[in-house]
Amino acid sequence: MDTAKADIVLQYALAAASEADDYFDRWLGKIHLLKYVYIADLAYAGKHGTTFTGAAWRFYHYGPWDAAVCSRIEPVVAYLGAREFVRQNSKYDSDLAGWRIGQDEAKDLLRSLDRQLPVEVSVEVRRAVRNFGNDTASLLHHVYTTAPMLNAAPGQWLDFAIAKQNRDPIAASADASAREPTAKELKRRKEDMLKLKEKLRVASANQGPRKRKPPAIQPIYDDVFFQGVRQIEELAGPSPDGLSGDAVLSDEVWTSEARKRGQLP
Repeated sequence: MDTAKADIVLQYALAAASEADDYFDRWLGKIHLLKYVYIADLAYAGKHGTTFTGAAWRFYHYGPWDAAVCSRIEPVVAYLGAREFVRQNSKYDSDLAGWRIGQDEAKDLLRSLDRQLPVEVSVEVRRAVRNFGNDTASLLHHVYTTAPMLNAAPGQWLDFAIAKQNRDPIAASADASAREPTAKELKRRKEDMLKLKEKLRVASANQGPRKRKPPAIQPIYDDVFFQGVRQIEELAGPSPDGLSGDAVLSDEVWTSEARKRGQLP
């Protein structure tokens, strides 16, 4: 692994996190920083077929993992003089400690590192930090569904050549629009919805009370309706209440075509 390149990406991710509006969104833990280096390598591989840092990524418990990258996190945060924050009752052990740097310092660092990183790396890392920040669940879901992960089983090394093979702008755009919204995006949507509701309330109050029109066709609940309901229930058969057992999945599911197409978790 190229230690200098890994260090630059780690610094860049921390600096990008400092752009968040919410103070608590500016903190990143080990698990977040590790995944952002993976995202940098993935973005670079999408264009070149090889990783930017040269890290040896493998499918581990929480997605892509590399010991060499992980070992660089504490030296980098120490070099930056990052402030440490410890969270309690975290679901992920490595997510207990987090770090942040000041916003003024981050601006200067981003300008400097932008000149040292390939544009595809800087753009994708900055976008990912903006979308996921320290939202561990959303970030892990994102990396789990990337091409190298979908084409590997637990314990296997990740093949980044697949990232370039799967580089299809139309498909990538469709995947981006189909992915689950992050916590930040849901928060923004909720705020927008509340604003819209308030505008509608004000507009409705200015117009005064409005009479509701009855539906054109009134529903009919007669003997024919209830007879149809009974027949549908009979066709459905008895309820399988009381069944129990264990579902056993073959290890082949990890390398199945359905999972490679993103149809399985």
